Order: sequence, then C-alpha cells, then structure tokens
Amino acid sequence: IIAFTSKKAASVALETTTNRLVYGFRADPLVASRVCVLPSTSGQAVYSWDITPWRLLAAEVRRLGAAPDAGG
Repeated sequence: IIAFTSKKAASVALETTTNRLVYGFRADPLVASRVCVLPSTSGQAVYSWDITPWRLLAAEVRRLGAAPDAGG
C-alpha cells in the first residue's frame, strides 16, 4: 500500500490535479501497489480533516496482516 498524506503529494506522484482526487483508496494501482489518499495531518488542514480514510487504511493494513503484533 502506498499512502499519501495530502492531496498535493498524491497529485504530483499520480500526475493529476488535486481537485480530481478524493480521499481513500483509488481504483488504479501505482507500480502494482494499492494507493490511498489521506487528509493531511497538518494543523493548517484542519478544515479538510476526516478520520474515515485513515480508518479504512488501518483496516486494510490489518486485513493484509501487515500490522505488527501488539503482543510482541
């Protein structure tokens, strides 16, 4: 999974404009990886903050078994 923590970063890598991006997983992969666009965690982006895409990413990471075992 490749996750971008801003639409600006995703737009540069995906060669598109920010207004064409939506938060969450994209249908089109990038170098055979799933792509997820996330709201920025910057305080300057407080008005576009939404935890939903972050939760979707966490669920997908858990589903793939990529999350470290909390039990050690």
